[in-house]
Amino acid sequence: DFLMAQMEWREAVVEAQQARDAAALAQLEARLLRETRELEVQLAVKIGTEKDYAAAAGSVRKLRFMEKLAEEIHAAYDAIDL
Repeated sequence: DFLMAQMEWREAVVEAQQARDAAALAQLEARLLRETRELEVQLAVKIGTEKDYAAAAGSVRKLRFMEKLAEEIHAAYDAIDL
């Protein structure tokens, strides 16, 4: 499920970059920030409250992807500005 979401995210970034659509990139970035915050909250619960370290590791992997995706979005902004 998350793999499909990753592919969709990346495709959306590429499409926005190719279309030179800064507004679409801004929407993706806003959505990414919301989802990152939600994952951070979930991670805190998994570690602090539930002591579910396996699930916490999954959240960390998702957060790593989100960080890389943020870099891709910023690179797409740079490419549009050229």
